[in-house]
Amino acid sequence: MARTLATDTQNILKQDEISCALFVTVEVGNGQMTSTKHRMWTGVGTININGHDYDGLGNLLSISSVTESADMGAKGLTLQLIGNATFLTAARDKDYQNKLVEVLVAMKKSDGTYDTPFTYFSGFGDTMTMVKTENTCVVRLKAESKLMTLSKASNRRYTLRDQLIDFASDQCFRFLESTAEQEVKWGRE
Repeated sequence: MARTLATDTQNILKQDEISCALFVTVEVGNGQMTSTKHRMWTGVGTININGHDYDGLGNLLSISSVTESADMGAKGLTLQLIGNATFLTAARDKDYQNKLVEVLVAMKKSDGTYDTPFTYFSGFGDTMTMVKTENTCVVRLKAESKLMTLSKASNRRYTLRDQLIDFASDQCFRFLESTAEQEVKWGRE
């Protein structure tokens, strides 16, 4: 899929040596109002990107590659992180399925700052496994692409009852059932 890159990013990509960082957002929570977004990046320390602070996990954070197919097939991604206590507690106690998982990539400029990031992956949490060893805890979160929602059938119908769920005063489908039962004669008799 073609993407448009910022001019700064295009100039950085022309250099002999390139350094980049990955910025990960994982949402966990019990609902829309009580969800918390945990932000981590592959560097050290805390950095502010797009007005959000990302905690540096260095090489303790790893991300699988993302593939795209010509048929717009939904491909997933696996995040693996080691020992981030804040995220471990939230992931253990809260809901992560169907919550936002986003990975951004930003190129390092010559002055040491990062250019405007672009989206590497955007999707929803699917499954999580936690493996505890003697000294660490490894969390693997598998996420599905947002394209996955396109392959799910909608359980909505074009009926008055279904329309009233979203728009209580809308009567646009009130004659639909009676017209479905009408016998219409076409052409000459």
